[in-house]
Amino acid sequence: MCGVKYIFGVPGDTSIPFYTALWEEKGAITHIMARQERSAAYMADAYARLTNQPGVCEAPSGAGATYILPGVAEANDPSVPLIVLTSDIPQAFRHRGTIPELDQTGLFRPVTKWNCLVSSARDIVPMLSRAFKEATTGRAGAVQLTFPKDVLEEEAEVELPLSPRKVVYPSSSPRPELALIEKAAGAILAARRPVIIAGGGVLLSRAHPELEELAQTAGIPVATTITGKGSIPESHPWSLGVIGDNGGRDYANRYLQTADLAVFIGCKTGSVATRNWTLPPPTTRIIHIDIDPSEVGKNYPTEVGIVADAKAALQDLFSFFISEKKVTQPRTELLNEIRRSSTCWWQSLQPRLNSADFPLSAYRVINELQHILPEDCILAVDSGVAIPMMAACYQQREAGRKILFPRAHGGLGYAIPAAIGVKTAFPDKPVVALVGDGSMGFSAGELETARRLNLPIVFLVFNNSAFDWIKTLQWLHRQREFFGVDFTPVDYSRVGEAFGCRGVRVNSPDQLTEALKKALRSEEPWVIDIPTKPMHQELPPVASWEEMKGERE
Repeated sequence: MCGVKYIFGVPGDTSIPFYTALWEEKGAITHIMARQERSAAYMADAYARLTNQPGVCEAPSGAGATYILPGVAEANDPSVPLIVLTSDIPQAFRHRGTIPELDQTGLFRPVTKWNCLVSSARDIVPMLSRAFKEATTGRAGAVQLTFPKDVLEEEAEVELPLSPRKVVYPSSSPRPELALIEKAAGAILAARRPVIIAGGGVLLSRAHPELEELAQTAGIPVATTITGKGSIPESHPWSLGVIGDNGGRDYANRYLQTADLAVFIGCKTGSVATRNWTLPPPTTRIIHIDIDPSEVGKNYPTEVGIVADAKAALQDLFSFFISEKKVTQPRTELLNEIRRSSTCWWQSLQPRLNSADFPLSAYRVINELQHILPEDCILAVDSGVAIPMMAACYQQREAGRKILFPRAHGGLGYAIPAAIGVKTAFPDKPVVALVGDGSMGFSAGELETARRLNLPIVFLVFNNSAFDWIKTLQWLHRQREFFGVDFTPVDYSRVGEAFGCRGVRVNSPDQLTEALKKALRSEEPWVIDIPTKPMHQELPPVASWEEMKGERE
């Protein structure tokens, strides 16, 4: 039904009837067993982000439902279409102290777009149909269905769709009002220093070709949020790169500070991308395009608000410029300014990007990835040092979603299971996970999943023996006073080997180069342990941290 090929999940006592049905279907749907329910949700999340098809995950009652919850929240906030199926105790056993009774509908309601309890087998097909529709129309998101065990065991005559179709997002693309498009185009033509800020909605709508066409035709610089990275090739002359506090390039932030018109497209205008709503400043005119009407104008007074799919809106804007011959005068000075600023910024990074220090500089690690990874490589990134480093310093030369960032709630443990979801979707593409050693404590068990499925994924562990993001904040706020952040040193390559993966610990940048090349050629999963400098010794590109450090000095 609905074109589902994979379900990611963990077994439990209330899900026995469901597993029996999957077994009887003889592989019509492939079930991928995770080692923890949160990981199953992350796998499905990554699968959905890369394929634009809803990711499907399942969990049993009680603790299983609570464990999968963080992964559901992580998908719902950035509008990832996710179908969450949970089993539950029989309905007749409710309110009688049955283990493991839990109000699942109430539990999932705050972190889903829609959810419900399916109380009869006759309702399974219509509720599943509605779930897929809810997940993929308008603002996409996570939906959750609870199936009591007696409903899963019940027999019923139901009418199945005659020709089940594959469901993709967006399942509909609402177009903008023509009058608003004309008004937006007029504002762009009148602007001296315009900028487009592309968020994750551009990638969800697969609108990157249209964005590049508009930027080139209208002569508009394009910045992205972290989740919008890939909306335009970062080698494009009009690309500013990522903006904001975490992973923003300083010259991109400076440009946004002086822009007279900002066009937000598929962007929530959240605190990180706007540096707590100071970028752009209050004097900047705002156009906001989003499929969700509640997002348009939420945080900025908006001159033109357009509720529409990003792809449809960009198509209509581009068509207006072409059909009306409203091509702007060449903004040669802006183009030269961006080129000079970008060149200067990259030159300033060269000592760190080429550092021979050991423990390794995180900048050097990213630089090695830049030179070694093929263009079709897909990366899953954990919260921590890897996010600002990849956002700012990894130049994505091809448009499209190539890097997965968990930006909703900053949870640890995303990259390993997400990489498994990516490799499931695209088994022929190279996949690399950037994992913090803090995240290893959350999801190391999924290394066994990668080995069991024989997935040739490269897991790079940034190992500085601490919850280093928090340690750096303690250093910034409290000088040298650290509390509750340090680990016992661990060689995670040995942990990988214990799970059956290949493993190596590197002791120099040259060893990293060789290990990466060898792992990418392999047909087995690899864990590469990289001792890295603590962040407080070499700050990543986080604007507020640099300012705090400057104030201290």
